[in-house]
Amino acid sequence: METLTYHVKLIATSNDGMGYINYVFEDLEFQDYDYKYIMCVRFPNWDQASFSQGDTGYVTVRYIREGIDQWYDGKD
Repeated sequence: METLTYHVKLIATSNDGMGYINYVFEDLEFQDYDYKYIMCVRFPNWDQASFSQGDTGYVTVRYIREGIDQWYDGKD
């Protein structure tokens, strides 16, 4: 699994009502226009300080390949 950290700006959020939050970030240092935006999901059990639309900072993401990578082993 590949894990990368990006310098980003939060541009959109969506809460599904069951605790999952979708985020869309703009990569402020993108190299390829096809990868200017990053969408990720925050799971209900994550302990994260609050942040708001328009905030800038760093986000670390782990890319998961469906059917290949296992992101949850039952405890981590």
